[in-house]
Amino acid sequence: MATVRGRLQVIGTASAILAASACSSDDARTEQFPTQPQGVSQLAGFPPGWIGGTQKPDQYELGRDLEIVRGGRSSAYLRSRSADITSESFIALTQLIRADRFRGHRVRLSGYLKVSGITGPGAGLWLRGDSPGRTKLDNMDTRRRVGTEDWRLAEVVVDMPADAIGIAFGALLTGPGIAWIDDLRLEVVGPEVPVTPVYDSPNGSDSAALAANYGRTGLDPVNMDFEGLIGAETEAATVEWFRSKSFEFATDDPTAGDADLEPLRTMIGGAGLVALGEATHGTRQFFRMKHRVFSYLVRHLGFTHFGIEASLPEALAVDRYVQTGLGDPISLVRGMHFWTWSTEEVVALVQWMRQWNAAGNQPRVHFTGFDMQHPGVAIDSVVTFTIAINRTLGDSVYAAYGCLAPFRNVGTKSPDFSGYFQLDRAQQDACRARVNSVDSLFANRYSAWAAIAGVERTDLMQRLARLVSQWEDHARPSGGSRDRYMAENAAWWRSRPGVAGTMLWAHNGHISRYPFAMGSHLAAQYGADYVNVAQTFSAGFFNAVHQLPSGSLGALMAHNVSGAWPASIETLFDATGMQRAIFDARVIPNGGPIGESLRRRLTIRTIGAVFAPLASPAIYQAQVVLPDDYDLVIWFRDTGSSRLLASSSVGLSTSSIAP
Repeated sequence: MATVRGRLQVIGTASAILAASACSSDDARTEQFPTQPQGVSQLAGFPPGWIGGTQKPDQYELGRDLEIVRGGRSSAYLRSRSADITSESFIALTQLIRADRFRGHRVRLSGYLKVSGITGPGAGLWLRGDSPGRTKLDNMDTRRRVGTEDWRLAEVVVDMPADAIGIAFGALLTGPGIAWIDDLRLEVVGPEVPVTPVYDSPNGSDSAALAANYGRTGLDPVNMDFEGLIGAETEAATVEWFRSKSFEFATDDPTAGDADLEPLRTMIGGAGLVALGEATHGTRQFFRMKHRVFSYLVRHLGFTHFGIEASLPEALAVDRYVQTGLGDPISLVRGMHFWTWSTEEVVALVQWMRQWNAAGNQPRVHFTGFDMQHPGVAIDSVVTFTIAINRTLGDSVYAAYGCLAPFRNVGTKSPDFSGYFQLDRAQQDACRARVNSVDSLFANRYSAWAAIAGVERTDLMQRLARLVSQWEDHARPSGGSRDRYMAENAAWWRSRPGVAGTMLWAHNGHISRYPFAMGSHLAAQYGADYVNVAQTFSAGFFNAVHQLPSGSLGALMAHNVSGAWPASIETLFDATGMQRAIFDARVIPNGGPIGESLRRRLTIRTIGAVFAPLASPAIYQAQVVLPDDYDLVIWFRDTGSSRLLASSSVGLSTSSIAP
């Protein structure tokens, strides 16, 4: 059981949780599960206030049961989808809270378990206290429930450390079978209650990381009986309030007029850095809305720069077209490496930018990229630049970058992250020293080179050299964060002379203020000057690479989800009766039933460039804390797939699904 124990030490943290919810309608559910799960009766989606985690999303599911209950109207269940599951596979039901009221006390988690057909290690409750550097955990490792058994009380008791920052708890199922959970209770108990067997081990987390992770959670557990978070009266009042604070816009068509977007003027205010996200990388409405919002920002708020989650040097070629009309926009968009952007919608935006500039309109607009995953063009550009100034120094730069030659991308060839990752530490350290020497060369000779080549070009080449260093660091086993580097590059663009407002395009996960996301770095640097806008949807089609049950990647294709999920912001939007809307999360009250319902108890849909249609729907909902994570949310009731350029569906590589 050591492997499962180790996983539970991290399950529930920001980096490990598979946040979960489930479809409430039978139609939505049968899209994922064509047959009624054996042994589970009437189902009712995912328990609000809880999250789920599993490393085998195609082998497990969890949710609420309306018939098999110990008390009240519902219980929670954990279920394997087949008997052919290894004893190391598991699924966990999880809730996280801050430790403030339990710190330094003996804490008991108790509740009732019912099991059926469990032949593996079994089902149990688990309770964990997280302190800087250490974790205390009891997951009933030696006393799990197996076989078939009616409701019976289970409990775990842990002495919470005096420096505990957060508490995670819930239930788990290891191996095959079904387990039901009901009527949980988390409480402080006296010294007369004996502790249960506890694992005390290092967790690798410092206080800042734990504080950031648990800072998004509440002080008290919720929905311990799986009956729901709030009553019907409060729910109706919340929907009515939410409807009154949202505004419905007419269309995502970027050629439409601007009248229905006028509320954005007040919402954005004086912010100069606006990030628009997307719940999937393949939704037409998200892409068209970004085009529409950018053109609004240009015309009415004087924005000058657009930035996309794509390779910085390759995006320069797109901007050359935007400025001069030279080149083929379709080929240039394809040249940014990611299939996600090789769409008619992105090409339409690029063409609009060119037409705006060609007509002599002001302000003049620019196209930029801020990603760092493809260093090839950057390497070649820096070498060419330095050779033109000083052949000897240029040759030394070429030699310094030689250690990356086997791993860099060439043209459409993908960079070899895994190859560099697998080098021994000494080789990586030696390569890092050589690559960083180019950064030092620019720092020491900047003034002289700027006098020869000009400040603007020297600045750009220095940034490209920095991008190569970013790639080298990111490709190492304990390398730097891609999100941090994307934020650094976006901030560099923001600091350039002549830049007024900037709009960024990336996934919701990147633009969020969630700890360690790109948006968290930008928010820390720019404060109120940074406004981020999530985009999501309730139902519809989108493009994504098909992930097979084996975990391997199949074809790029259109997928579909057929409805919103309980306790999600999509469900809340659905209840308003609107078709598409924008909500300013900054108006959510700090207290009261409405504030409590909206601030910390919602999920939001999140799908990247890969989608597993047979996986549990739980993995495609993530907890969202409003307005901490997002200032604004744009929602569509129904969506369609982005329109891929002709060659986008072939020749996919691992890196081409990286966004």
